[in-house]
Amino acid sequence: MEDFDAVTRAWFLFVLAMDSLCRTIGTSDMYAFVLTRPVIGKMAFIQELVQRERSALPPAPAAG
Repeated sequence: MEDFDAVTRAWFLFVLAMDSLCRTIGTSDMYAFVLTRPVIGKMAFIQELVQRERSALPPAPAAG
């Protein structure tokens, strides 16, 4: 999942399902935070930086 939009969509679906399950059994939400657009933008920026740095690294030596 290189595309950060796909990651956030999957995350929101997962959180919705988990929080719905928790509410069904009478417990608190597992993830009680709201990710705002500015926060998602910052996370996407960090993801881009990490991906850029990872692609610049030399390949790891083969094991064994």
